[in-house]
Order: sequence, then structure tokens, then C-alpha cells
Amino acid sequence: MSHAPNDPASDPLSDPEQLEELLRRLKDTDDLNNSSPEALSAALGGVLGGAGSLGALYGLGVTGLSAAGVTSGLATAGAVVGGGMVAGVMVLAAPVAALAVAGWALTARRKRRRVRELQQALLAELLSRQAQVAQALAGAVSLSAEVIEQLKAQRASLEVLVAQLRLKLKEAEGGARAGAAAP
Repeated sequence: MSHAPNDPASDPLSDPEQLEELLRRLKDTDDLNNSSPEALSAALGGVLGGAGSLGALYGLGVTGLSAAGVTSGLATAGAVVGGGMVAGVMVLAAPVAALAVAGWALTARRKRRRVRELQQALLAELLSRQAQVAQALAGAVSLSAEVIEQLKAQRASLEVLVAQLRLKLKEAEGGARAGAAAP
């Protein structure tokens, strides 16, 4: 089936589902940004650190987890930093905290990078759509008044989406710089 050049059915810009798809993708990106996979990664890191610390406690000093095994294990772990049993608690707690923080940090960095990539790709597509609408409006002489109004409405919607996405990317850049500057 062939459409005339001025027929809205032949114009991909006249499809309202395309704009809805862009809005859905923007919402999906926001949902990903608001999700919390970092908590799961921190918990997993803490569990791995705890398992390692428990294994170290078991094997240091008198082997086992009896009273003699725990006290000698803590004392041996504390001796690493020149202390006793209390220092041993801190030494054995360090891997738990370190792996929990590392799990959180790695996941947060990977999520931020992925969200930024998705936002940049979506921004590029929105800018392309904006250019198509502008080009279609430039040839408005041959279009019907209804199609011109649809294109103007799309242009306005695209301008809002582009502005929102640019703001989100700018905020993400500022957050990334602040995170990189933190000690």
C-alpha cells in the first residue's frame, strides 16, 4: 500500500506510540536509577567477609570454635596489630566492613555508568526526533493544518524531555565529580 508524501500515515513522526515509547524508556531509566542493587551487593560482601573472618578465627590459635579456640584466635588476630583479644575483634571485623563497602561501591559505580549510558543514548534519539520534527515543520507548506499542530505538539514534548534528560545528565556528572573528589 502506497502513501502520498503528505499523508500522515507515511510519516513516522505522526505515530503517537513512538513518543510513548520514548517516555516509557525514560521512566525505565529513572526506575533503574532509583533501584537499590547496592544493598544486596553490600550484604553479599559482608557475608563473604564474615565467612572469611570466621574461617580465620577458627584456624588461628587453638583450632576450633570452643572457648579456648575463640579466645586464642582473637588474641592471635589482635597480635597482628600489637593488641589482644579486643584488637582481634577489630582485625576480624575489618574484612566484613571492607567487603561490604567494596560491594556497595562497585555496584553503585556500575549502575551509575549504565544509567548514564542509557540516558545519553535516549538523549541522542530524542535530539534526532527533534531534528526530524523540525525538518518536517520546515516543509510545512505541503502539510495539513492538523499534521502541523501534531508536529508542533511533538516538538514541545520533545523539548521538555530533552531538557529533563540534560538536567539529569548534568546532575549525574556533578555527583560523579563529587564522588571522585571525596577522599
